[in-house]
Amino acid sequence: MSKNLVNIIIFAILLVIFINGFSESYTMHNISNLAHVLALGIDKGENAKLKLSAQFSKSSLFAKGGSSDASSSIFLISAEADSIFSALNLLNSYIGKEINLSHCSVIIFSEDYAKERYFYRNL
Repeated sequence: MSKNLVNIIIFAILLVIFINGFSESYTMHNISNLAHVLALGIDKGENAKLKLSAQFSKSSLFAKGGSSDASSSIFLISAEADSIFSALNLLNSYIGKEINLSHCSVIIFSEDYAKERYFYRNL
């Protein structure tokens, strides 16, 4: 094979790898694909070790310029699991967006959950 043909094949392979690798990262972190958590609540679960409640902001309202009704700009969902990460994965699959904790300003533990002797092991 000639040297030019080898260079063209290597360039084409690298071009396909770069296009495929960088195209998803641009669209995945778009604001419409993120769910921003404002607050987390952790309580004893009925069927699992803990119940995680998350308060989300509706990013679609911010893209349109906001809303005058503050109660319509947030929503709350809960999941029961054996760990916080499992509960976050359940919430992530339920809402269909990537959960972003960068705006989470408060984490609240219930009194019953905090009174357990080794509650921090479930985290």
